[in-house]
Amino acid sequence: MAAPPASPTAAPRSRVGVGVVAALAALLIPTLGAGAGPATAATPAVSSGVAARMAALAGLPAEARVGLAAVPSTGPVFARDFPDPDVITVGGAYWAYSTGSAGRNIQVIASPDLVRWVGPIDALPTLPAWAVAGMTWAPGVVQVAGGFVMYYTVHDGSSGRQCLSVATSTSPAGPFVDQSQGPFVCQLADGGSIDPSVFVAPDGRMYLVWKSDDNAIGKPPVLWSQLLSANGLALVGSPSPLLTQTAAWQVPTIEGPAMFALNGRYYLFYGANLWNTSSSGIGYAVCAGPSGPCTEQSLSGPWFGTYGSLVGPAGPAPFHDAFGGTHLAFHGWNGPVGYVNGGVRSMWVDSLGFAAGYRLTSRDGGVFTYGAATYLGSVSTSHPNAPIVALAQTPDGNGYWQVGSDGGVFAFGTAPFVGSTGALRLVAPVVGIMPSSTGRGYALVARDGGLFAFGDFPFVGSDGGSRSFVPVVGGATSPLLDGAGYWLARDAGFAGSLGAVKLVAPVVGAAGGPAGSPCLC
Repeated sequence: MAAPPASPTAAPRSRVGVGVVAALAALLIPTLGAGAGPATAATPAVSSGVAARMAALAGLPAEARVGLAAVPSTGPVFARDFPDPDVITVGGAYWAYSTGSAGRNIQVIASPDLVRWVGPIDALPTLPAWAVAGMTWAPGVVQVAGGFVMYYTVHDGSSGRQCLSVATSTSPAGPFVDQSQGPFVCQLADGGSIDPSVFVAPDGRMYLVWKSDDNAIGKPPVLWSQLLSANGLALVGSPSPLLTQTAAWQVPTIEGPAMFALNGRYYLFYGANLWNTSSSGIGYAVCAGPSGPCTEQSLSGPWFGTYGSLVGPAGPAPFHDAFGGTHLAFHGWNGPVGYVNGGVRSMWVDSLGFAAGYRLTSRDGGVFTYGAATYLGSVSTSHPNAPIVALAQTPDGNGYWQVGSDGGVFAFGTAPFVGSTGALRLVAPVVGIMPSSTGRGYALVARDGGLFAFGDFPFVGSDGGSRSFVPVVGGATSPLLDGAGYWLARDAGFAGSLGAVKLVAPVVGAAGGPAGSPCLC
């Protein structure tokens, strides 16, 4: 993100009104939780009662907890200035941290249900001696044995660049203390380092994810990850580049990376475009693991951009709630866009789903999409020379191919055209198409078992020389195969029909959507 704002002169009131604070006070233990220190002289004026209630949230007894309410998606859950949020779940309560505002270095608020919030107070009242105040932002917090570790962006007085530092606390309320003598990460040759977040992998290992600030020196920015020690206070090994700016909508930068894992798949969310405009949005990539490589999924535009009253979303922070549900916290402009116009970046929280989808193709070349699958084009209006017989999609789900019985191939989205048999006289018509595991190639399957490989699809044999009188009806590959391989299927007989459904042209192929495409649903 860019430099944090000066204190807004007329920030909207928080949705946490006096009545809600009073209700929380009745629910919460009226003393500081274990290890939570008092506010220091550097902390902006906040009543000790609010600080005590926030600290007590971490120890909220189970019988006093409120069930997770439906999170509204029609407005922010915290309407004051709270950019670049990060949310963690501790003992059934929720703690949110954000870029400094209103004189605070790093803000922290707390909630029993993601709807009613107490605070903010300053989670990091004192900066280390080497840091310069006023440009402190984008915290990422993780719970470790014995306490909590916060990574954050701060201005290095020596180099004049934004760098990452680390602070610790025994309570999620803070105060976090930074005892460092210099930056934790600072890629000076790359313009500095900003926007840290923590990813806890399914195996329990922690990774720091961040952005090198290359655009500060006129270069494309890069998103990185690196393994952390068990206590989170040291880096292990070398950093791995995950993603760089590749799509036109992302210009002038991508930033604020956050990784999330579900069902064996790794997702990298990020913000992009100008942070202080309505063009700011959120994109995502799919990664092979915590260290990448990652494949961009938001090439044509943001996965989630300005929509209705939500303007310029960015700062994505995926997290699990106390009941195992998945959510995405992010900020969006509330009121006018831009601090100079009196706007603030408020915190929103929405349910994060991973929807499925699929596509069908008909013999006349029509493509029909369902669920999370998107329409990218078809040959239905081009009147292909031969009827369409099959559909296959790229592994990322952002492209697909239609193939005719003559072997003509039609590519859409990110699917590349790398050859066809459309100009050949075939012994038997084509009946199917199989993509390679990379999406940079495919194979056409003929009714007699012949196979024609293009691009990087590995040819390891065919059934073309077989004297079987049973026709081949299709082929398939498997992502579980360690090497090159595929199956060819011969007709096993009639097993049912859609004869009761009237279609303009019969359906001849289907392709599943990308597994687990994220959605705010």
